Amino acid sequence: MEGDEEEDYMSDLFIKQDVRPGLPMVRRVKEAIQKEEKQKEANEKNRQKSIKEEEKERRDLVLKSALGNENKGFALLQKMGYKSGQALGKSGEGIVEPIPLNIKTGRSGLGHEELKKRKAEEKLENYRQKLHMKKQANEQAADQFRIRFKTKQEERKMEGDLRKSQRACQQLDMQKDIDVPKETWFWIEPEEEDKKGEEDKEDECTSSDLSVSEKLHILTAYLREEHFYCIWCGTTYEGESEPSFCRCFALLMQLDSSCRIDPWFFSYCSFQIYIANLPSRLLVFAQSFVHIVIVIVSQVLGLYAEKLKANKQKKNPHNKTQQTILKFI
Repeated sequence: MEGDEEEDYMSDLFIKQDVRPGLPMVRRVKEAIQKEEKQKEANEKNRQKSIKEEEKERRDLVLKSALGNENKGFALLQKMGYKSGQALGKSGEGIVEPIPLNIKTGRSGLGHEELKKRKAEEKLENYRQKLHMKKQANEQAADQFRIRFKTKQEERKMEGDLRKSQRACQQLDMQKDIDVPKETWFWIEPEEEDKKGEEDKEDECTSSDLSVSEKLHILTAYLREEHFYCIWCGTTYEGESEPSFCRCFALLMQLDSSCRIDPWFFSYCSFQIYIANLPSRLLVFAQSFVHIVIVIVSQVLGLYAEKLKANKQKKNPHNKTQQTILKFI
């Protein structure tokens, strides 16, 4: 009968039991935590409180409790018309609860904590002001850098226009048999030019006295009045009475050193110059296009004529169309 008393591991009762491996461990940990918490609570209850803690508890209990009629001060207030729970003030909008007591427990002097707090606030405010000033300084430096970069770009552009004007002036003056320029800086100085003495440099009025924009204005006016030439159009006109004479110089005179710093005004004037030069630019483009078309057509006709001549020498055809084309060519 020993076999009947042994457990049947294949029975439903044994299989339905919860045999998860981690469950007993979780239960043990949970029970240990609960036991530890209960032990802490028991220790807190059984622990003997210090004198300061007992005084604090008694003080808080007394401060939270309201004054009774046995108090002489409260009885005097009631005789003056005060009722328990009534707000202070004639309109009844004052405080209801008494002013709390801030009991000092530290060893510092009176007002030391307030002074320390005020100094910390001042230090924080100074730090914020320094950050704000640093941010403003960085923004100003960035703006100044942008302005300097734009002015440098405009100066480079004016220097390029001045060099173009000097080359054009030198070429146009030589076409009119002018060997000496009106001003020394009207022409481009050669790179390998003999250096003059220091006395001659002191006596002469150097071109460094004028800025690049002033030189460009003067030289543009000279090219316009003397040669009727515009560097932006790239065209020599017959005279000022010509209807297509450009207005570039009149608009360029507005681009002085002050307005060139302003990018909006400079962009507006540059756009006006571009619009003023548009008809002349279209005319030059049309002339170039017609010239290219004529050259291409002439080359095609030349090749076709050579081909016809070669065929004529071989076959000697009597085609009227080919003879007409040969006569035309």
